[in-house]
Amino acid sequence: MTEDEQIEWNTRVINALDTIFPEERNMTEYATWKERGARLLPHVLTCIRRAGDTQDSLSLASLAYKAAHYLHERGQYAEAEPLLLSALRIREHILGAHHPLIATTLNYLGDLLWFQGRYKEAEPLFHRVLIIREQLAGLDYPDLAQTLNDLALLYWRQGKYADAELLYLRALIIWEQAQCPKDILAAHLLNHLALIYCSQGKYTEAEPLYLQVLLIWGQILGTDHPNTTYTLNNLSELYRAQGRFTEAESLLRRALQIREENLGPNHPNVATVLYNLAELCREQGKYEEAKKRYWRTFALRKELLGPTHHLVADPLNGLANLARDQGKYTSAKTLYQQALSIREQQLGPQHPETAQTLHDLAICWHKQGNLDKALSYADRALQARVLFLGEAHPKTAVTQTLYAQLVQEHGLH
Repeated sequence: MTEDEQIEWNTRVINALDTIFPEERNMTEYATWKERGARLLPHVLTCIRRAGDTQDSLSLASLAYKAAHYLHERGQYAEAEPLLLSALRIREHILGAHHPLIATTLNYLGDLLWFQGRYKEAEPLFHRVLIIREQLAGLDYPDLAQTLNDLALLYWRQGKYADAELLYLRALIIWEQAQCPKDILAAHLLNHLALIYCSQGKYTEAEPLYLQVLLIWGQILGTDHPNTTYTLNNLSELYRAQGRFTEAESLLRRALQIREENLGPNHPNVATVLYNLAELCREQGKYEEAKKRYWRTFALRKELLGPTHHLVADPLNGLANLARDQGKYTSAKTLYQQALSIREQQLGPQHPETAQTLHDLAICWHKQGNLDKALSYADRALQARVLFLGEAHPKTAVTQTLYAQLVQEHGLH
């Protein structure tokens, strides 16, 4: 074929693939979406590669966006990002900077960066989307609520709980004013608002929201859809915080089964449940099972997200706690320092997760009888928790109790 004929046929195939490539939000059967996407993806990537920078069309941008969405859901973030950037470039070129599709693409790019822990890069994208969607709010309130949801999640991850709560409440008001049904976005909003309440220690406010979300998921998607596992996982964390271990373990094992069956054993979302199961096992004294699940979580996250991603610090901190509980203080301190280094670098020195490692290190030094070191780490943890969580938060109270105990013991020596 001539060069023009090649371009013509590539364009025809792009148009056809764009028509048939599935979008998860329009499909109730996740397994079908996954299988069809896997079958079509190689052809999609070939067409996009052949098009290069010489072909610009909305069909090409749509196909790149759908493929990026599929790769994102499969945990292949590095492969998804250039496709989203390509879709954004084409759509801006054809539609201008303020079209609704530009907001949609920017929003999803922000989500992708969020999942990789690149919060400083994601935040200005969400703010840009808000500007676009606020201008179009009369036309599309639900999309504005989606952006508020995503920006609130970003604030939550950064420990800005009060700011996140305000955004969720605003999003829910928008949803109600638009008279939207109880659908997937409404479930996400309620699920994340409950998550914020848990982070603030407001467990009685959070539990009924989680139960309401599970009811919505069941009505819309069925009880075995992967989306239900977000709420199962979060509700289990609430029960664990309240010491309701049997209920928490039942929810986590159900979530793990659903995710492994639908996402495969090597997906980042599987690692999340594995980590929470490890934490629960450690608190129950099931050390061997906890150790196995911590290491599997660590291996998965290191491979999928890179060795310095903030989520890699979670199993390291868990393994350190496990070693400390077993009296292996030298190993524990090494693991704590690795987790602390990652969290300070990726999240900041006063983030709640950084504060958790500082708190745990203080306990470790205390158990070894080094009050000076223990008091130093406890002081840093307390300052961080007061700053981010406030003095009334249960975690702040725990660190305050530890700090007071150390001060008293230090004064007696």
